[in-house]
Amino acid sequence: MDFESNDFMGWNRSFDLEFSFESQSQDLFLTRVDIYYYNNPSGGYGLPDIRTGISTTGTEDSYTNVVSTFIDNSEVSQSDDNVQMLSLIILTPQNFLFLYQFFRLQFIFSSSFAATQTFISEMKFFTNTDTSFPAVPIVFMSPNQTLQPDTVQSSLTLSCTVDNNGTFAWTWTGPGVSDGDIKAADTTRTSILMLSNISAADAGDYTCSASYLAFGDSLDPSNIVFNSIKPDMNTTNNISLTLSS
Repeated sequence: MDFESNDFMGWNRSFDLEFSFESQSQDLFLTRVDIYYYNNPSGGYGLPDIRTGISTTGTEDSYTNVVSTFIDNSEVSQSDDNVQMLSLIILTPQNFLFLYQFFRLQFIFSSSFAATQTFISEMKFFTNTDTSFPAVPIVFMSPNQTLQPDTVQSSLTLSCTVDNNGTFAWTWTGPGVSDGDIKAADTTRTSILMLSNISAADAGDYTCSASYLAFGDSLDPSNIVFNSIKPDMNTTNNISLTLSS
């Protein structure tokens, strides 16, 4: 599908989408949301951080977070330039949820995400459809890289991408990490380390680590989200950077 701006709604700042049902029902629980959006990383188009919540009244302070993740984003990449469809699934079991009439999606732009604008053409909602989270071991698309730029550069970008569905948390270690800028891309499947003011001290071994992190989870152990569900897997990848003198 080609991108036609007239067929999309676009945002370049954080926004909420709130949906209400006519009445509460013991038999109605949203379990999957299909999002059709334009993905062009070089132009900053993509999806930012996402939060899902439910409420009985719809007031700002009444929402309870529910944990969710993507199940079919393994094909999203930094080279895409087309419309993607991703399925956001709810991981919090129905028996842990209360009856609700309002459902909210929060799209949060921040310096931690590479996407600076989001264009959505369509959303589809599914209820009471059991969907499991494919928690398979994390595999990197380009493991154990060696980078040796031909020329001296003032800035460099290192990146790691996992060949998995889901959403992910990332950490980096290495000589230039403390002064670098880290961003998530490809619906968190890619982590980008941007290095500037390059010097000889930035050469050496870098390690990126990926672990499953459902939307709605928190990286802060003291702020555990209600009924967080994620497999305890952590995988590392190494990048050796050699700089020309």
